[in-house]
Amino acid sequence: MADNDIADKYFESHGLADAEHIADPQTELYASFGLLKGNFQQLFGLKNWIKGYEIVKNGTPLSIKQIGDGFQMPGIFMIQNGEIVDSFIHKMASDVPDYDSLLNCCAA
Repeated sequence: MADNDIADKYFESHGLADAEHIADPQTELYASFGLLKGNFQQLFGLKNWIKGYEIVKNGTPLSIKQIGDGFQMPGIFMIQNGEIVDSFIHKMASDVPDYDSLLNCCAA
């Protein structure tokens, strides 16, 4: 949801300077992929608090810096040759996709 300058800095800070990305500050692509704004339960429900506690307990610092609309629910779409070959649409903000599975779908 950030403009390209902010997105470039974000990806670079995570060691992903060469990552391809699309800037979508108006969240038009989010809507076209069917990604909605989260409701209270999806964003602030007990499952999210438990996940946050587990993350902190394991020593991982939480990143509080927000980029874009904090109510926008996320999703991941693997696109190959112009077709969606796999996807993960979060039901809760705390959901964690199987990244390996998503990446392997395109490597096969």
